[in-house]
Amino acid sequence: MMMPDPRIPGAPPPGAPPPRIGMASLAGQEVDGPVGKRVVTPEKAAAMHQLAQAAREAATAPPNSPALPEVPQKEEKEANPLQDELEKDDFYDSLKDRMVGGLAGIHDLELAMAMAFLDSKERRKKIESRLQPIDPNSRVLKGEFRQVVPLWGPDAPEVEFRSLNGRDQFAISYMMTGGEMAQLGNVANNFLLVAAGVVRIGEDRLPEFPQKGTDEDRRRVLKERLDRILVYPYEMIWDMYVNHLWFQARIRLALYGKDSPFRSMAAK
Repeated sequence: MMMPDPRIPGAPPPGAPPPRIGMASLAGQEVDGPVGKRVVTPEKAAAMHQLAQAAREAATAPPNSPALPEVPQKEEKEANPLQDELEKDDFYDSLKDRMVGGLAGIHDLELAMAMAFLDSKERRKKIESRLQPIDPNSRVLKGEFRQVVPLWGPDAPEVEFRSLNGRDQFAISYMMTGGEMAQLGNVANNFLLVAAGVVRIGEDRLPEFPQKGTDEDRRRVLKERLDRILVYPYEMIWDMYVNHLWFQARIRLALYGKDSPFRSMAAK
């Protein structure tokens, strides 16, 4: 007898097909939220079924299969009335894009509908209109940027968010890869490039590499520099990474000029 997966309460047994949502059951249902109400008409339910079926066929098609027919252009809309039905309501535009963009099938419809609603421009505008500006001095006081966000909706709580730093980024990568530095990929490589290539950040001067010494000495200093770098917001670390790339391009430009073999990598 196939047993449920003990890791997830209420989950289907391992290997069981994912649950599917019947399109007929969606017809007539009303979606209520801060951006207004939307009713899933039978026509919209049928149109979403058609899109989900096409997405599933595209995801499971064997290699070198003929391409699925494209969605008719505007002048051919009469040939696809179900597509027209979706396009009448901008709420479904985002949903349509997500489904055509690679959702595996009908069982992803509920998540797609939720994300299309939560990630709407109108909802974001309403939420951000209620926010206090981010205090640029909050990082000095707390070591990170913070902002209280009142979520929009009945009885929704206030949520206080904090900015992520390099240590957070490393911790996330560590948990995703098992913790080996070599497996952290571009995140570790790029952060190490910043640690090696930055002399100071404002008044924070990083340890100097020894002019003489062993490779072990240089690795020790690099680790110290990395520890200093990682306390900064990770957006700032990426900004320093990009600027260091531009700095390297300017070095190539100074050494070889615009007609050098490195022209494509020179500063534009």
